[in-house]
Amino acid sequence: MKPKPLPRRTGAWLAVGAAAFAAPTLAWALDVAQVVAPRPVVMRAGETRQVAIEVIVKPGYHVQANPAAWPYLIPTALTMAPAPGVTVGVPRYPPPKRLRLASSGEELLVYERRFEIVVPITQARRDAAPVQLQGSLSYQGCDDRRCFFPRTAPVELTVVGRAEAAR
Repeated sequence: MKPKPLPRRTGAWLAVGAAAFAAPTLAWALDVAQVVAPRPVVMRAGETRQVAIEVIVKPGYHVQANPAAWPYLIPTALTMAPAPGVTVGVPRYPPPKRLRLASSGEELLVYERRFEIVVPITQARRDAAPVQLQGSLSYQGCDDRRCFFPRTAPVELTVVGRAEAAR
């Protein structure tokens, strides 16, 4: 026995309902920040450099600062995995901008447009072979009405010994 087809009007309402539920899902998955690939860092053994990781935030959006204004918000955080012969220090985050939300009057600490996170890198190796550091930038992006689910963007940084760069 075949099931009865839905009346045309019921099918139309189901399509509208599905679209209404799909739109917020797309908005919640929005990437609002992008990490700009840093240039390779050329260093001698024993040298420490302050490396800036540049982040660009899409116009009309912001990401929570580190630290965030409220405990329930997720701060922007840079994490770099260790690599043999290369030490990664504690990241320094830029001063935040204060943003008052028109909808609630709540004041947030945010980063907008373009900002840099500075991380100290120390090269302890004597050889000149390049080392690829892997990391991630986690952030919570928002617009002036809502915040989106937290996102994570990959970060890659190449450290090259001084002799390797001269070739």
